[in-house]
Amino acid sequence: MDSIAYRFGMLIVPLLFGLLAGRIGVFNQPRGAVERLNWLAINFAFPALVAAGVANQKSDLPSDPAFWLLWPCSLALMLLGVRLFARDKATMGLVSTFGNVAYLGLPVTFAVYGSEAMGPASLIVSVHVVLAVTVGPAVATYWGEGRADGGVVKVLKMPLFWAPFFGAGIRFLPAGAEQAATTLGYLGMVASPIALFMLGLYVFIERKRAMRPDVAVFKHAAQKLFVVPAVIAAACFAAVGLGWLEPQHARYHMLLGAMPAAITAFSIALDAKIDAEVIGSTIIWSTAISVVTIPLWWLLSSIV
Repeated sequence: MDSIAYRFGMLIVPLLFGLLAGRIGVFNQPRGAVERLNWLAINFAFPALVAAGVANQKSDLPSDPAFWLLWPCSLALMLLGVRLFARDKATMGLVSTFGNVAYLGLPVTFAVYGSEAMGPASLIVSVHVVLAVTVGPAVATYWGEGRADGGVVKVLKMPLFWAPFFGAGIRFLPAGAEQAATTLGYLGMVASPIALFMLGLYVFIERKRAMRPDVAVFKHAAQKLFVVPAVIAAACFAAVGLGWLEPQHARYHMLLGAMPAAITAFSIALDAKIDAEVIGSTIIWSTAISVVTIPLWWLLSSIV
């Protein structure tokens, strides 16, 4: 649990630096700084991180189809529910799609289950990331008000969309080409600090709304911290009961599915010009509340 607390603490540090930069006036035009940092994160840092993660995946592939299909099927069911019943379709769909499975989920999973979780958990995260960077921008584009025109072209132009495929291509390069994945990994290391710093700066700019959450923020946080994990948990219990999924793999799925909203969702929201204030506040509050909810979902996963 100390490792989990430490990981949460490390997430807060760059965000606090962003708040401090706004408070002491580091930038003459803070809104312009947010736009430029967002451009850097969404076009370089996050794509490099995703590509490096896929390229460096060395473990054997699980043979159970449910291992690969559990998150896609769960996400499809949740997005159908959002489409049919939610008023804030774009932001609710974006929050459902982007969980903090890489920056927080993997370290938490390793801390709880040890090094034996590294291979399967990394593969689950890869599935999450591939779907997030393909489905997420499409949801933001098509479900956002007035953003449907040119949506396909917009999604296909995003480096995030192509990053998983680029990483997969690196795996087939001749021996010695792993240096390319290492270089991408170095670039990707700045993704989380940049995004968190940018979020902190943005929160300072919009501090009156972001730090005084309304009902919409808590609805989005509840979607990510309770509805999403509940759907995944139900799918895991069903798959294990039918013999389609190993219990330990189900535990990894459930723990990773319990993560709060990811920083990437904020970048996507800004880029798509949907309600970034709600997304930003949801990331902050869902991360804070998840200190309590993650252990609860972990305890539930132990009975699978």
